[in-house]
Parts: sequence; structure tokens; C-alpha cells
Amino acid sequence: MKMQRNKYLLLNYIFVVCLLILFLNDHFFKYEFANFFTGKLSDVVGIIILPLLLSYIFPRLKIHSIWIGALLFLFWKSGYSEGAINWYNQYALIPVTRVVDYSDLLALLFLPIPYFIIQRADNLHRIKIPSLHPTFILIPSLFVLMATSPRQASAIP
Repeated sequence: MKMQRNKYLLLNYIFVVCLLILFLNDHFFKYEFANFFTGKLSDVVGIIILPLLLSYIFPRLKIHSIWIGALLFLFWKSGYSEGAINWYNQYALIPVTRVVDYSDLLALLFLPIPYFIIQRADNLHRIKIPSLHPTFILIPSLFVLMATSPRQASAIP
């Protein structure tokens, strides 16, 4: 039995606004303002976006996407991901960077937001964007998530 993708996991205002904030923060706000808030903002919106993307791309993971997203986030934010990042960057068209900062784990407190959306995506009439095909959100989402801000010279690995 094939599970259907729920387009409203991506086609809702919360996802789209978080995606826009992630893009603007990583490519403009961090350079313009470079403070604690801009440093944590990408983590917060990223932890909201990630489980929604996982649920959309892998519909069978719907009930587990919150925990999988949290584990991926924990791995990404730890020093254990350095080898995987270095390997990926050897072959990547879009290299990725990250700074190990365990205070970023505070973003995990925002996991109830994607949980609520995943559980009620069909019934959230007020936040749905009905007339757009999900591909118009999915493709840019993948690029925005991968194209995070480059490492600053003063950043500590």
C-alpha cells in the first residue's frame, strides 16, 4: 500500500515563513547583525522545517519524523558529524559548514510546532496554501537548508 504525500506539510504558511526566515537569516541577517539572536534563529526555523520535510519526502516516517529530525539535528550539531561533512564537501556542488555550539540544542524546544502541523496537516485550514504545487517549495527548501551561511573566520570549530 503506497502512502500519499500530504502537500500541506510544505504548503502551509508556517513552513513557508520559516523557509524565508532561514534564507534571509543565513544570507543577510547574520552578516548585517551577527549576534546571539541571528545565530539561534536558523536553528529554530531549521528544527521546524526538518521534520515537515522528512514527513513529506518519506510519508511512512510521518509518526517518527520528529524524533528522526531531532536525532539528525543532534548529530549535525555535534563534533561527530565532522567526518561526514568533510566527506560530503569533497564531492558536493554546494559545500556545507556548521559550528559546533551545544547551546544550539535549545532549538529542540520548538519541536512541538512541527509535531502539531504533522498531526493536523489536513485540518489546518487557516494556514494552508492551496493552489501551489509542492515541488515549488520542496526544491528551494533543499537548497536553502544546504546553503547555510559560511563559517566566519572567528568561528570556533
